[in-house]
Amino acid sequence: MLCYPHAAAHKTERPDEHHGLCTHFRARVCLLAVGEMLSKKKKVCVVGAGVSGLVSVRELRREGHDVTVMEQSGGVGGQWLYDPKVDAGDPLGLAGVQSSIYASLRLIIPREVMSFSDFPFYPRDGGDGLRYPGHGEFLRYVRDYCDAFGIIDAVRLNTTVLRVAADGNSRWRVRSCTRQRGEDDAVVTTEEEEEVFDAVVVAVGQYTQPRLPTINGNLSVPAF
Repeated sequence: MLCYPHAAAHKTERPDEHHGLCTHFRARVCLLAVGEMLSKKKKVCVVGAGVSGLVSVRELRREGHDVTVMEQSGGVGGQWLYDPKVDAGDPLGLAGVQSSIYASLRLIIPREVMSFSDFPFYPRDGGDGLRYPGHGEFLRYVRDYCDAFGIIDAVRLNTTVLRVAADGNSRWRVRSCTRQRGEDDAVVTTEEEEEVFDAVVVAVGQYTQPRLPTINGNLSVPAF
């Protein structure tokens, strides 16, 4: 609620009239409410740095909250992170964490519809300028969005959330594991950590765990 105590100041009423007292009271209540909102800065964990997670970070920060993003892969973009190893070495999509993008995939809706409301999806110099661009162009757009609003500094990459549980005090305990990788992309060390947050946003999507039909022999021959 917004209050404008000066709006009633021009009225010719005696100061001891009930309306004047109510106006003064409402103004004080509003000031107290604004102060309370400003003091309610929350510590928020966002699980997943795909499109939904990144937008959540943007909006939560605009409201003044302290946000940490935990992303299990090595980059932002979620399902738009193309991994050529999936095409070559995992034709059946059996990997527990897999890309949902194939090499020749293009958007099936125009870039105008795929854009964020406050960040237009314009063609980039040297990029795919078509109205239905390839997946790489959209991933670059998502990364540009992160750069434009300083989102990337809130993201912990290679970090898997192991457990989220309420602690009984209206807060959430989040246990995570961060992997450190060497030059050959092999996991060198892992480090587990438990933190407490006021709120958790689950933005993990639906495409990292394959759901295959139970058909006899379907795991022996690639589908395509």
